Amino acid sequence: MKIITNTNQKGGTGKTSLTLLLAYGLADTGHTVLVIDLDQQCDASYLLTRGAYNSSQTSYEV
Repeated sequence: MKIITNTNQKGGTGKTSLTLLLAYGLADTGHTVLVIDLDQQCDASYLLTRGAYNSSQTSYEV
């Protein structure tokens, strides 16, 4: 098992795009991928679930 993290405090640096593209690429080659979205905007969660998530839940509740 390998763990890859993508962090940066500055906004607008492409963290979500990089994470989603990397996850897609790894999954496409047969790897099992887990994306954990701790960003307050939850853009990765929204895009991965196509909007079918409960926005009232936080990472603490999960």
